[in-house]
Formats: sequence, C-alpha cells, structure tokens
Amino acid sequence: MESHFGTFAAATALLGNLVQSCLAVSSFWEKIEHADEEANLFIVRLDGRLSALHWWSTRWKIIDDEASSIRIPDARFQVYGNAIANYLELILHTLHHLTSHQDDVPIFKNTRAAHTSNSSERLAMLLNTRWEAHLGASTTNANEDKSGFGGRLKWALKNGRAIERLKVLESLIQDLQELFPPPGPSYDLSGAVLVNPALMTEQGVWRLRWLSRQGDIDPFAASLAWLKHTSISHIYDLKVSSGSDSQRQLANLERYSCPGDATHYTTEYNGSSMLIERKIVPREADNNVLKLRIEKVIHLLKASQSIQELRTLPCIGYLHRQPGEDGLSPDDEYCVYEILYTIPTGSTLSLNAMIKDSNKYQPELSLDKRFEIARILSRAVLYLHVAEWLHKGIRSHNVMFCSSEESATRSADRFGHPYIVGFEYSRVSSKNEGTENSASSDEDNLYRHPMVQGPPVADTDSYIGNTGRFTKDHDIYSLGVTLTEIGLLMTASQILDKLRKTKNYTHTPKNFRDKLIEKFVPTVVAFKMGQIYADVTIRCLRADFYSLPKEDSRESSVEFYKHVVSQLDLCRA
Repeated sequence: MESHFGTFAAATALLGNLVQSCLAVSSFWEKIEHADEEANLFIVRLDGRLSALHWWSTRWKIIDDEASSIRIPDARFQVYGNAIANYLELILHTLHHLTSHQDDVPIFKNTRAAHTSNSSERLAMLLNTRWEAHLGASTTNANEDKSGFGGRLKWALKNGRAIERLKVLESLIQDLQELFPPPGPSYDLSGAVLVNPALMTEQGVWRLRWLSRQGDIDPFAASLAWLKHTSISHIYDLKVSSGSDSQRQLANLERYSCPGDATHYTTEYNGSSMLIERKIVPREADNNVLKLRIEKVIHLLKASQSIQELRTLPCIGYLHRQPGEDGLSPDDEYCVYEILYTIPTGSTLSLNAMIKDSNKYQPELSLDKRFEIARILSRAVLYLHVAEWLHKGIRSHNVMFCSSEESATRSADRFGHPYIVGFEYSRVSSKNEGTENSASSDEDNLYRHPMVQGPPVADTDSYIGNTGRFTKDHDIYSLGVTLTEIGLLMTASQILDKLRKTKNYTHTPKNFRDKLIEKFVPTVVAFKMGQIYADVTIRCLRADFYSLPKEDSRESSVEFYKHVVSQLDLCRA
C-alpha cells in the first residue's frame, strides 16, 4: 500500500490542514437562519463533536502554531499515519454531506456500516485503503448553497439521514481519541469545552440553553453551559425560570461557635452541619441591588454542584440579619449576610491555617499533596472563567478542607480534597455588571494584583493595565500568590514579614509582586517544587493571559490550560 502520509513525515501540515478544514465547516452551520428546536439541538451536538476533534488536535499540537513545523514525536503517526489522514478525510467528507439524501460513505458500504462497525474494523479498513480512490467525494458539496440549507437540514433530520451521518462522525472522532490518545491524563478530554463555540461565544445564550440539554451525551459540557447561562442571566430571569422568589432562609443559626470577627465558621442549622460565610456591610449600603447580587451568587453556587472540577460546597441559601434581628443590636451600624454550605459532620480547616502550622499537618502538606492541591485549584479557576464567573477572593484562607468524624481517626489522611469558598464578593465577568467594593485589609491586599488594591473601581474597559476593574487575570494573579504559598509553605503575610526584615525593602504591592517573581519563586520554590512548578507560578504572577483583546476568547482559555493546568499535571512526587 502506498501511504500519502510519508510525504510529510517530518511535518504536521497535511493533518493540520485537514483538521482546520473540518473546523471551518462549523462556521457555515452557525449562519443557518430560522432553525427550529430539532435543528438547534443538532447544531449544538455537532459543535460538541467538532470541539472534541479540535481538542484532540490541540493536545497533539497538530494545529498548534507554536509547533506547526515540529514533527509529531510519536511512532504511532509513522505506523498509522495513512489511517489517521483517512480518518480526517472521511470526517471532512461526512461534514460536507450531513444533509445529503444519499446513503453512501467512501470506503464503507453505507452510513450504517460505518458507525456500526467497531473501532478495530474501521481502523483496518482505513489503514488499508488509499483515499485517492475516493478523492473526488470529499470535495462534493464543499460549498453548499446557503439558500435553502435550513430546509434541507430539516428534511434530513426528518428522514433520519442527518442523525445517521452525525453518528458516523461521532464514531470516527471517538476512534481517534481512543486509538490515538494524546500525551497526558485521559481526563483532559473535558478540555474540549475550552474550544466549544457554544460555550466560548459571548453572543450565544440560545446555544448555551441547547447545550445544557445535552446531558445524556456530554454531562460535563451540559453542566458548564447551564452554569454559564446562569452567570450571564439577570437575577429576575433566574427567579422566573427557577420558580423561586428568594434564596433567603428563615431559621436561626446556633451561633455559639462564632467568633465576632470570623469570616467563616461552622455551626448547626436545622440539624445539619454547616460552614457559614459572613459578609458584613454598612447599614446604609444594604439595599436591593446588594440583595440581588447575593441571590445571584447563590444561584451560581447551586448551578455549580454538578461540576466536580469547580470544587464548590453544596449551598442551600443565605441568611440576612439587620440591626435588631437575631443577635444584632438596634444601634448596630452594619447588616450581615451569611451564605450556608452543607459539610460532612466534623471540622473544617483552611489552607492558610495548615501552612501556618505546617509541622502539624505534614501528611496533608506532603510534596505529592501540594502538587495535587495546585492542580485542583488551577482547574477550578479555569472552569470558573469558562463560565464567565470571577471569584475575586482567591487566597489560601478561602481554600477549605473538610474532615468527617470517620476520616479524623485516620492520621494518614485526615482531610480530603480542597473546596473553594469565599464567593461572597464574586461577580459575573461582564462589562454590564457593577463592581462591588470588597472589604480591604493589608493581608487581603497581598493576594490582589497591584492594579486592584482595595475597593475595585468600575470601568467600561476590562483590560488589565488600563483600569482597576477586576478581570480574570486578577484572579489568576491571586492563584499565583497561593501557589507561591504552597511552594514555600509560608503564608503571604509570613513572606511579607520576612521581606520587611531585609534591608532596602519598602513595601508596595508592586514591590511585593516583584520580589515573588524575582527572588522567592525562581530560587526557593524552584528548589522545593521543581522548575516546572516555579515557571507556572511566575506565569500566574505575571497575569497576562487575558491582558489584551483577542478575536476569540477561546485563545486565552487554551493558553491558560497549556501554560498552567497541563504543566501542573506534569508535577508529581
């Protein structure tokens, strides 16, 4: 057999061109007008399959601009290169014939034979067939007439042809994923959401709604779509859709274990163990806008429960206390909002408290555990931002570990995976959302980017460096400070104390950041955690992933994945 892969064995150009041609087809489908519900669901399902192909190609660096001229370093592409190219040719052909009235499929007898064959049978046929014999078929209908296309799609859906061809497409892409898995952990297949047009567009609420209904096909993407739909929806719309006028709870808390100035504390509520997150606001600032924002956060927390990667605790609602109510004096000048999270019976401990007493928590802060915490936090930030949800309070105080009574008896691992709390100041990542002033302290400011010290300032321009308005990059900077703490086993305040004992150090937010980047991370963190971890931490502290406008928001998410999330996946003890 003569392989047409051998002519480009030293490059990925042919495969890259084929993949790009496949992805370009999706832009044609996006322009269909007057599509009905069945057509919209079909288009969203097609987007999901193409996103899987896009992500597979990205992880293999087939369409990576940084490595476009680098040979794919895997022997499978030499042995099975012809089959892989044939797979992509057949995927492209199928995309161009989704509305075709014919049932033939190149190499295979028909659509049914193509998708009912098992992966080994398909691989054998594609490996031992020259595509040149079917070359003419791949270009037919490549530029279908847009006029009347919606009608042809409706007809193809009605007679089942479109679904049959979509099943062929799904089988072919799944074969590529399973037979030629890219380097790295298998769960990275969930990264396809980073390039899914329905999730990454800023102008596609309807596509989010349709994608959220695809839970039986892609539960992760469907859940993330629902969360993003929640995040960009107005609170009044959420109330109507949920049938709930308020997330406010009415029963009182047992407050015996609550320190007067505590932001977080545990207690009992209606017979269940709870972690309480307090938000204290001036009496004059307690208005309907603030109440609606709190309710929006509760809706988001509830919508996030099916997404394990976000590491949020189950939230049941909030309590609101005004002066004269439930322990507050009528003369008090402040009001209190308290967000209620359910936790296992036992205790909670913050990452900050662990690091401060690291000798006591050596099993929980072993090298392998610290790498694991860093991986979990980076993924949570990635998917929060995909959902257009800014945290605004990422720091070690807001990384919580829960210990059940059963696990507390096992000294080897008293705490499980971390949870992220501190959402009391979070908001949607949108220029149309007001920026709420968050409580400021010297210690909190250590985790904030130098451009957003103290109360953030609302502005119409969301790009870092031009404004004090909070952005995704500012969350990433906070992650970088937390990664530094994990690497050094020192809290940010302990790092500052050490700096103040050195000569010629004058504390400013910029000087603090510069010392982390130039002194602590390249030397101490690199020595303790390795160079990859140190490079990731510096990249987060530089906080430049979303610094400039891009044509496609997917680019920044993929950059964060490539330079932070995937790199931390390589860090193992």
